[in-house]
Amino acid sequence: MLAEGRIASADPGDACVTSYEEAQQARNAGELVRSKANLRLCMKSCPQALVRDCDGWLQDVERNIGHLDLRVEGAGGPPLRNARLTIDGVPRSFNERIEIDPGGHDVRVEAEERQPAALRIEVAPGATIQHTVRLAASRGPNSRARREPALAGPLTLGIAGLVVLTVAGALTIAGHVDVSKMRHSCAPTCSDHRVETVRSLWTASGILAGAGGAALVASGVWLGLELSDKGATKATFGLRFSF
Repeated sequence: MLAEGRIASADPGDACVTSYEEAQQARNAGELVRSKANLRLCMKSCPQALVRDCDGWLQDVERNIGHLDLRVEGAGGPPLRNARLTIDGVPRSFNERIEIDPGGHDVRVEAEERQPAALRIEVAPGATIQHTVRLAASRGPNSRARREPALAGPLTLGIAGLVVLTVAGALTIAGHVDVSKMRHSCAPTCSDHRVETVRSLWTASGILAGAGGAALVASGVWLGLELSDKGATKATFGLRFSF
């Protein structure tokens, strides 16, 4: 009641009234960091009678406020200087010791080209928590492609080349079969039509054989490029192709 009488005599709009009242509200709610800031303002802006109240509360708050001593470094490397910190979603700066309210808190640390880290901490009144966060290197946009080569394309092309070569071989065989028949039936007076048919089969066979061979070479080159990509495990398959 005495404190209420003293604060009532002050201008309700001045910094003293605001800091005095908000310091008590924050302290009762367990928001000791906010209470400490208001108590410091109270010490500067209030008359001496109220300063004694704020000084007593400030000593109690400082005894119970928690601290977080956080070190951030790369995996196996030196401390990271460009890290960003949020506590309960609020950005905080890296100080030697970060003041923090007692209780549970969600901590998140991020840095350029690093994978973020998140942790949950519990702070006892007046406790100091020391913790080292190690941030692993982030995965680049092409890392997955390097680790897992895209094989469907080159394999499909290679299979298509084999199919075309198979068709070319079948046409060649068909031509030879026709030639054999003509030798035993009409040679050397076979019709121009039959001779032209054999010539067409062999011409088509040659064209298809060239296309099939080119497809196989292209698929081999493509597959080699996929498997030689940095980080594409020497082998996803442990195969070696040569031409």
